[in-house]
Amino acid sequence: MKRQKCGCTDKRAPDLCSAGVFQTTRAAETEQDKGRYPAPYSTFVRLFKPKFAGLVLSGEKCQTVRPIPKRMPKPGDTISLRCWTGKPYRSKQRILRDAEISRVEFVEISHDRIVIAGRKLTPDGEWAFSRADGFNTPQDMLDWFDATHGLPFIGVVICWQNALLGTRAEAA
Repeated sequence: MKRQKCGCTDKRAPDLCSAGVFQTTRAAETEQDKGRYPAPYSTFVRLFKPKFAGLVLSGEKCQTVRPIPKRMPKPGDTISLRCWTGKPYRSKQRILRDAEISRVEFVEISHDRIVIAGRKLTPDGEWAFSRADGFNTPQDMLDWFDATHGLPFIGVVICWQNALLGTRAEAA
């Protein structure tokens, strides 16, 4: 189906409408290109509170738990990890690190358990998960999520490789 900016349908010149606006054939273009090129990788920007900025910068925090986004990241995508230099929206963003997403899983956090991709974590797994997310203990993480989002919380955990982009090729 041909689409025009001006909305008119002029039969005399199928590529031009009477106003001289070029028509694009969206359906034909997408059918031609379908399957020809692999899906491109996307870049996602995630902002961190000052409490977590130092941990992201040092590489101690290698994942983030977020509410389910409208546009879901996937492994191989690039993530730009940032924080505000001053007041949010009134100051510049500081790039802490750019990394490649290594894993994205659904997560459910409630008062008595943490479930990742349908698997309940063991107590040791909960400790490792909370440490990777920048908390000292699982209870600290539960208290923070309860105060910030409320429990039970359902979202995604986005993990990244801590090698900085650009240095990855040099290390190989």
